[in-house]
Amino acid sequence: MIINPATKEIVSRASTLKSSAYTFDTFWWGARYYFRSNAAVYQMDHDLDNYTLGFGGVGVLATIFSGGIAAAVAGAAGLYFQKMKSDLDYYNNTHLNNYINMDVDRTGYYSIYAV
Repeated sequence: MIINPATKEIVSRASTLKSSAYTFDTFWWGARYYFRSNAAVYQMDHDLDNYTLGFGGVGVLATIFSGGIAAAVAGAAGLYFQKMKSDLDYYNNTHLNNYINMDVDRTGYYSIYAV
């Protein structure tokens, strides 16, 4: 991570590289993800699927060992990541000739838009 002296934003070194993966920058309000190819969107899809599976596993363990609130939270987190993936895929498919950015603020609210 480095600080851009002009904008004072925190920039990941990964965001300066050109690749088929998505890149991101971190700001005071959250993170911005940059998708410059379909492969970058598919990489985020894969990551979101992994988050969903992880929270699903936590939910199963929470149900076995404690039940209740922990299982509900894990289930809700899994649904959140699947909804984010669905929205990103839909937006990508309806904006085939545009680059896409996704902003995710610190509360978890996300917005997807073309650039």
